[in-house]
Amino acid sequence: MTTMYPVQTGVPLPDINRAHKGVRRKYPIEGMVVGAMFFVPGRSSKSVSAYISRISKDVPGKFSARHVWMIKNAEGEWGLSTPTTQGEVEGTGVWRIE
Repeated sequence: MTTMYPVQTGVPLPDINRAHKGVRRKYPIEGMVVGAMFFVPGRSSKSVSAYISRISKDVPGKFSARHVWMIKNAEGEWGLSTPTTQGEVEGTGVWRIE
């Protein structure tokens, strides 16, 4: 037996549940300029990419996440590395591309 659902009119469409611009996010995508990046050590690019896609809907620009190997320099800044370098860390880099 098929269930019939009643059609109603005059019911307002609710707002989309997105984080407000003042909400602190897990990753620092607000204020990133084109070419800027941040590194998330130990996280897969698939999980980071999905999260960035979801939270960047109300942030201008486009972002790209890639699996990378990074190493810290003497100043504590991350730089690209290879899996064979001593002290490298595997994770995900996120770049603002537009």
